[in-house]
Amino acid sequence: MSVDNKKSIISNPFIFIGIIALIASLILSFVSESTKERVKSNKKLDIMKNVLLCRYLEDYEKYQEKLSNPENIEKEYNKAIEQVLYYEDGTLVSEELDFAKLEWKENKSDGSMYFFFKSDPDVKYLPLFRVKDDNGYIVPVSGKGLWSTLKGFLYVSKDLKQIKGISFYSHTETPGLGGEIDKPEVKRRYIDKSVDFSELNVVVPKMVKTPQEGNNFELQYMSGATITSDGLNYFIERDLNKYKDILLCESDSAKCKGAKK
Repeated sequence: MSVDNKKSIISNPFIFIGIIALIASLILSFVSESTKERVKSNKKLDIMKNVLLCRYLEDYEKYQEKLSNPENIEKEYNKAIEQVLYYEDGTLVSEELDFAKLEWKENKSDGSMYFFFKSDPDVKYLPLFRVKDDNGYIVPVSGKGLWSTLKGFLYVSKDLKQIKGISFYSHTETPGLGGEIDKPEVKRRYIDKSVDFSELNVVVPKMVKTPQEGNNFELQYMSGATITSDGLNYFIERDLNKYKDILLCESDSAKCKGAKK
């Protein structure tokens, strides 16, 4: 190629921009592919960490530092948690599926999560995390706050009568207002609050402005965060109702779908 042709190409802004765009897209594609596995691994560890922080909310300060090390996260998770899958209809999945490949996607309309495998996206699942040492259960919860979707986990006791922990791994609520849900002292308001699976709809503890003394289904609102507090009330109830049949079955096999009466 002659020097004049080279100058012509460089001096033509459309050709020059096209070349730069091509080079940039190739670089981005390479970076994306080279970091894909790392990103996937980090997401997996983040879920494990927040399941454990939900499990150990009562001892948050003790485990917060311990779970800052990725090696400790996986080791503690395998020791403390058993993960199982159910179909959306409440039937236990009996076939061997790679839990790590489960896709977690948000329904943008209400902030709820749905779960599937890329190999068969039409089949939806519900993941459950069994707590090994006390036989309680941790379930994903998510929904709309004021500015964002809050995504986290809720820990229910083996007898399905108390909340034992809660954690959140994703939201952009306002710091000092709805963002207060990140503070251990706020999350601890849920500990040992009552839950009732005996009713048609699960009765859950709710944030209110003035909790009545002795009412174990009420806890204090987050100050200045009415919409976020209301959002928590709504989606915790909705998601526990979604898991109701599964948790009743886990707690008492006689209540499993298809069990003989």
